[in-house]
Amino acid sequence: MASRPRESIFLIDQHAAHERVLYENLLYKAKSESVHAQQLLMPISLRLTNHEKQILEENKEIFALFGFEIGGSFDSPEITTVPVMMKSHVGSGFFTELLDKIGDAGFSSDSPYTYKTELIATAACKAAIKGGDSTTKEEAESLIKQLLDLENPFTCPHGRPTIIELTKRELERRFKRS
Repeated sequence: MASRPRESIFLIDQHAAHERVLYENLLYKAKSESVHAQQLLMPISLRLTNHEKQILEENKEIFALFGFEIGGSFDSPEITTVPVMMKSHVGSGFFTELLDKIGDAGFSSDSPYTYKTELIATAACKAAIKGGDSTTKEEAESLIKQLLDLENPFTCPHGRPTIIELTKRELERRFKRS
């Protein structure tokens, strides 16, 4: 039997794909083992509102589960460790964004895993390859393989598509050939 010619091309958003892969890896590690953390040479000072300080204080143990250690005092908190998977520089804005999301969601230490997926999704987004970043052929192939091995490879944790299919018919229509 002759093989059927391919009728589609697939476009992959490298940021969304990498974000999904990192998210799944972090979620798995959070469920099965501790996340590896790296000590920062220079702690990141946080300038927080009183409300954010309270959220941070109530959830320090949860952040530690994900590799974020908080030092300093209540009035001058500092991030002293971050998850190893955070390849790019983690700034105070990233952490403030996390605190705001936790505050908006009503997260508390009474239910530590209720909103962990949002924390993990945000961390994965910040650590993922950025749009326009160059990757080698080997890196791209590895990312595609990792993505396609996932149970849900079709969206990032925030719901954006990772893969878009363009059929031959759609391309012909766009070029006004149908």
